[in-house]
Amino acid sequence: RGKGAGEEEAGSTVYVGAAGGITGVNSGTITNVHASDTVIASEGDAKEYDSDKTYMTVAGGVAGINKADSDTAMGMIGAWDTNVPAGVLSTSAVITDTSVETSTIMHGLGGIAGINESAIYNVAAFGATNGSYGAKGASTNEYVGGIMGVNYSPYVYGAYNESTVTGASNVGGIAGKNDIRKDFAGTIFSDGGQLNYVANAGSVTSIADLITTDDSKKSSYVGGIIGSNYGVINRGRNTGTVTGVNYVGGIAGFNASGAEMTNISNAIAAEISGENYVGGIVGTNAGEITGDMNLVNEGKVKGNQYVGGVAGENQAGGVIENVNTSINLDVSGTGAKYFGGVTGTNSGTITNAHNTGDVSASEAEYVGGITGVNAENAVLENAGNSGNVFGYSHVGGVAAVNKSSHDGGKITNSGTVTAKNGGAAGIFYENEAGLNNVELVNTGSVSGKSDDHGTGGVIGVNNGNITNSKLLNNGSVSGNNNTGGLIGVNSGTISGSTLANTGYVNAGSGENVGGLIGKNTGSVIGG
Repeated sequence: RGKGAGEEEAGSTVYVGAAGGITGVNSGTITNVHASDTVIASEGDAKEYDSDKTYMTVAGGVAGINKADSDTAMGMIGAWDTNVPAGVLSTSAVITDTSVETSTIMHGLGGIAGINESAIYNVAAFGATNGSYGAKGASTNEYVGGIMGVNYSPYVYGAYNESTVTGASNVGGIAGKNDIRKDFAGTIFSDGGQLNYVANAGSVTSIADLITTDDSKKSSYVGGIIGSNYGVINRGRNTGTVTGVNYVGGIAGFNASGAEMTNISNAIAAEISGENYVGGIVGTNAGEITGDMNLVNEGKVKGNQYVGGVAGENQAGGVIENVNTSINLDVSGTGAKYFGGVTGTNSGTITNAHNTGDVSASEAEYVGGITGVNAENAVLENAGNSGNVFGYSHVGGVAAVNKSSHDGGKITNSGTVTAKNGGAAGIFYENEAGLNNVELVNTGSVSGKSDDHGTGGVIGVNNGNITNSKLLNNGSVSGNNNTGGLIGVNSGTISGSTLANTGYVNAGSGENVGGLIGKNTGSVIGG
């Protein structure tokens, strides 16, 4: 039990207890062992230390803290030889003291190490890491991982987790947080910790925090690999279920600016469930997500707002490239909006992205095969969708709303696009930006059900100027009022462009129906 075990300091954090199945603090070598214990992290006595620091009681199935005392004395858990089945195996139960009722103590819990500042090679965890505690059942317990609570080190290779992992926030199948890297003297490097060749097959759950009244802090930052990533993940795979409320992802709940994810994947068995900012790979991305060949993403994602096959939200500065996603999206709760096969909303850059999975969001608004909203100044290049897209209203085969100008490139859709009670379009339901030298091609059927909104084979409602471009459709288009083979309603200027529709247009008894444009209040200029 790690209770009042003395001071271990790293940066501005003081660890007031370090409990491990084999050792509290390791700066030597631990290899070829099987740890099978119950390790309990309790409340640390931090009264004698400075009040301006963060205090953590930490616990690990093997070591509470794996650290480096110098550049030559590095803690090592595991085996350098990757041919060894498991350099260190843990079936320990790492838990917090259920008698603790305070809400002020944070914990770092891991199936192998609570905190890792050194080397972990070729390890596996099959026990349980449970971060719930106290009479209130759930707490402000953070930094809980199947392998480590927090990782500061670039020396993590070959980690596998099949244990169940439970905590309140910053909860991951491998690490609760992959943080800024420090050397043995506590010097902070510009890069963060690094995880290489890691996999999770266990369930990861962030339980609702019953103490805080701040909804944004309840069950936040949950991932199949990492809760929050500030460093690098190279070759990571998740096959487990991931459950939380805010910022929930198959790989990470949050990928920070400057952080990187390369060659990662979700297996078809993976299921990711949350409410806000939920993604097949990350809940929110501000860093870079890419693959040497293609990032493969399968499984199921369920959420309410900002839900995407790769990221619930791609922030400004975020990059998603070379992705191929076939994950299926579904809706939970009422008031749902912003769903996309790749991202719920995009304010960053998406290139070379293709979605083949179904976006089934029949009760959601702003639904797209690639993104729900492509924001102003965002980049969307070489994107295509072949999955079926089903939403309540404002539904596009590629994007529900496009606010960003395009100059060059090709965007395609071959999936069926359906709006339950609103307008729909094969590419953009609503376009608010300039399009120049762009080819927009739709071959999927489009069905809208609205008397007020537009339905079109390519664009539902166009408010932007289109120049020197190609708008092509050969899919069937059905709607009510304001239905066009290419554009439902146009108020912009279209010039020097090729407009061609070979699809069947049916509006029943609706008004304003056209082979190319249903209702035009703008200008169409040949050239």
